[in-house]
Amino acid sequence: MAVAGDAVDNKIDESKTATINQTLSKAPPIIRVTSSFLVLFNLVLQKKLEVSTVIKVDGIPKVEPKSFDHLQQVITEIFTKFGKILRDYYPKSENDDTKGYLFIEYEEHESALRAVKRANNSQFCELTLSVQLVSDCKT
Repeated sequence: MAVAGDAVDNKIDESKTATINQTLSKAPPIIRVTSSFLVLFNLVLQKKLEVSTVIKVDGIPKVEPKSFDHLQQVITEIFTKFGKILRDYYPKSENDDTKGYLFIEYEEHESALRAVKRANNSQFCELTLSVQLVSDCKT
């Protein structure tokens, strides 16, 4: 299985991405997604991403847009301790507040496992984080 980072297999199907972008641009704001999420989702669909390198972190604070940069900086500082982060995605509400969870893609499976082992059930801003591999998440 090819993973993100393989020089040959890491190309995104531009026609599919363009079609998705065109469709989403006409959608109401609540169902629009950021380009980083679209890239991540497209890679998963194309089976070019080893899903076990992606974690879901639930239980982060829900913040307004003015506080987002600070939240992202603190989360990045914490989770880069476990390995190289390739990208992250913070789902947001229609008023652009974060929803209280995020996805992080690591370069290596071992980094994702370390993050789950060390950060799951840890305290962050008086909240308890739930950290798990996306491949282990219940749908």
